[in-house]
Amino acid sequence: MTTHFDFHYRRLKEAGRKLSEELDPQDFKRWDDIREAARTAIALGAGIIDTIPHDGRLKGAALRATHDLIARYEIAEIAA
Repeated sequence: MTTHFDFHYRRLKEAGRKLSEELDPQDFKRWDDIREAARTAIALGAGIIDTIPHDGRLKGAALRATHDLIARYEIAEIAA
């Protein structure tokens, strides 16, 4: 069974891979938006934030906390 976190984590990683490819500006924007939406959804689901930022991008403490959560998840997956 896939959890909410797993779904958005997979989208975040997929977007990261796509952004490392050579893309035209329109595709780059699309994948960057997908990455940010996935990151925001993870933060919302984890209770790190309770509202979506007006520009849709996490910043400051919320961004760091979300990165830390993702890093802990990745470490747990590797160790499993």
